[in-house]
Amino acid sequence: MFGNNPIRPREDNALTLAVQAIFPTIQGEGPYAGRCATFIRLAGCNLACHFCDTDFESKIDNHMAVEAIVDQVRSYPEHMQKLVVLTGGEPLRQNIALLVEMLLTKAGSKTEVVQLETAGTLWNSRLNPWVHRAALRIVCSPKTPQIHPEVADLCHDWKYIISVRDAAGDDGLPHQGTQTRNKHLTQQIWRRPGGWLPADVVWLSPMDESQIPGLVGDNPTRLTANNHMAVAMRAMTFGYRVSLQMHKILGVE
Repeated sequence: MFGNNPIRPREDNALTLAVQAIFPTIQGEGPYAGRCATFIRLAGCNLACHFCDTDFESKIDNHMAVEAIVDQVRSYPEHMQKLVVLTGGEPLRQNIALLVEMLLTKAGSKTEVVQLETAGTLWNSRLNPWVHRAALRIVCSPKTPQIHPEVADLCHDWKYIISVRDAAGDDGLPHQGTQTRNKHLTQQIWRRPGGWLPADVVWLSPMDESQIPGLVGDNPTRLTANNHMAVAMRAMTFGYRVSLQMHKILGVE
């Protein structure tokens, strides 16, 4: 989308969800990297990040019943069902509480963990019991100066996108927000008030600049390679964890 997507409002309907795609794959990033998984990519986002290379908008009118979504997940082999990843866009833009409940409790379901990938600006308190039972694991990638306070309390995995073209704070984490490239210099990205996050829950992911339009005078391949080196150096300096986009290396969606 590269920041050109419409800013979509929140939707409250729990029975049907706008779905971009459902597919079995390998989780490429974060705490479950390398595991077989089924991705449910929900359509639409409440943000517009200038580096985002994911299509989450073209199926914005593809509304599926939650039961149909769960049935499609169940149609895949058992080992693909154990980890289900809710992503987007921004999955919390929609009311995913019933979907999470059915994935974890519907008769015949093999799902053990649902991973929720979010920018953390929104939350649904009906999800709290699943987080406390460790059946729902939040991976928050902050993109703005503020995130929802319940996300701050419940999340244990924080992923930051690293580009050498963006300034870093004295903790090695990106200092700028991600909205509108020419205006993001004054938008400090979120970090926990009163202190740094524990190093072992911070994941650094190199920005893939190979497809970003408008990089006049820059070599995207060189920039991406520099981002990889920046991730390695900052991880070794601060004790953070590295999160490569393994699915791209493997050539799967």
